[in-house]
Amino acid sequence: MADVLEISQNDVQEENTKIKKVGNFINDKKIKLKDKVSNIEIAKEMSELV
Repeated sequence: MADVLEISQNDVQEENTKIKKVGNFINDKKIKLKDKVSNIEIAKEMSELV
């Protein structure tokens, strides 16, 4: 019984690690997207000034 419990805890840890990696990946993409959007807005404002 102890063996089964150990395996399942390891599996849970692995899944949590995968979920965290996916979360970090998504957050990274969100930050990059926000940067792109703000760059586009800055470019628009600059082109309006010219």
